[in-house]
Amino acid sequence: MRYKSKTVFIFTMVLILSGLIFVTLNTTSCTKTLTEYVHDTTTVYDTMVVHDTTSAQDTTVVHDTTTQNIVLCSLYKDDTSHVKLISNPTPDPNSVDAKKEWGGNSITFSNKRVFPGYVDLYDGRKNTPNTTYTIKVTSNIGNAQGSVVIPDSTHITQPQNYVTLPIGDVTVSWATSHGADFYWFSALIRAYDNSYNVIQKEDIDTFLTTVSYDIPASHFHVSGAAFYEVDVDVFPEAGIYPTPGATGNMTGSLKGFLTAEGKGDEVGFQVGQSSKASHYHKKREITAEERRDAYLHALGIE
Repeated sequence: MRYKSKTVFIFTMVLILSGLIFVTLNTTSCTKTLTEYVHDTTTVYDTMVVHDTTSAQDTTVVHDTTTQNIVLCSLYKDDTSHVKLISNPTPDPNSVDAKKEWGGNSITFSNKRVFPGYVDLYDGRKNTPNTTYTIKVTSNIGNAQGSVVIPDSTHITQPQNYVTLPIGDVTVSWATSHGADFYWFSALIRAYDNSYNVIQKEDIDTFLTTVSYDIPASHFHVSGAAFYEVDVDVFPEAGIYPTPGATGNMTGSLKGFLTAEGKGDEVGFQVGQSSKASHYHKKREITAEERRDAYLHALGIE
């Protein structure tokens, strides 16, 4: 019995040693994987490099995880300043900070909101025209810095409020704003039937470097419509004109767009004769957030 136990012990040790040798050989011949994360100013990639020990070849596989890493900074005359940092994945909120400097003064944005895909910061101090403001943004995905001057106000010169115009092309004109690089033009057109029911609504939303816009008569030929009400808003803007693929105007590792908005103007008028001459035109309200979204949309960012 003693010899039998000794034989079993020796056989067991041989099996254990054989297993260790097998594991060592198998580990030496298996594929090694190295993962690298590369952060670009416009695109974030997850890159996996696979080293094949048998063929001595490297294979690179690139996965596009997001389409934009972008920061939009917006300043408004007599109103707040906003910084919107967009990224996928969402930036670390604790790492995102923004600072505004002007005339030897500076403040740090104290309000922060976090949403899926972006972090929004804002401060409540009012901005004044013809003042140079510098915005500095820092985060875990990069930084951006730029300066801008708030443009002067503008006012719409034609048409006048609450006028009634004949069916046809309608030209909207406004005064040049000192310091403005372009203008945001928005019109809401409501088509009414003879019973004063809204049968169609249509939006015009565009950015212009000119100081007028022609609304084509085709917008006033809705089947069954008797007349139209039109709300128009115009805002002067300083910064980069928004087009898909536009280069930002901020330095740093983030693609940054810094804009400043002067005080705009609005008018409401009628196209075509209403059967209710005493009707009072109802104005709409456009928020600064809607204007920021329109700018991002013009950049090709949803």
